Amino acid sequence: MSCYAPPMVIYGWLRRPIILATKNDLCATCSRVGPHAIVRIVSWIEVFFIPIVPIWFSHQLICGNCGASRKLGRRQVADALKSGRLPLPARAEHREYANWAFQETGRSPQESELDPIEINPSRGAWDRYLKLWLLIVPSVIVALVIVSIVK
Repeated sequence: MSCYAPPMVIYGWLRRPIILATKNDLCATCSRVGPHAIVRIVSWIEVFFIPIVPIWFSHQLICGNCGASRKLGRRQVADALKSGRLPLPARAEHREYANWAFQETGRSPQESELDPIEINPSRGAWDRYLKLWLLIVPSVIVALVIVSIVK
């Protein structure tokens, strides 16, 4: 009786967040003006713990105070990274915040003052890999095929 074990392939999927930019904004959940992160979350198919193919992208605005998130569109984020401003639809909480700020400082802030963003200059290795994966993965596959042919 022969004991043959088929080769094991470890696979799965991985989600990696990339902080693209930050901004001060008014959170709809905690009603505070504070730091928010513009984040790209990429879901990858991975083999042997190496991300191979990105299968899903999503963009979110995440509150630094309470952690609440708000979905953003891909085009909206791309335009914001080019222009340095992320205008959002009218916020119902802004009127209350403007009244509070007027009582505290004597000045009522405009909603457009919350639009400027600060782009993250070092988005990390995952963002670079996301941009180069179409070159890296086929190159590795071709190299593996060549090595297996040569042997």
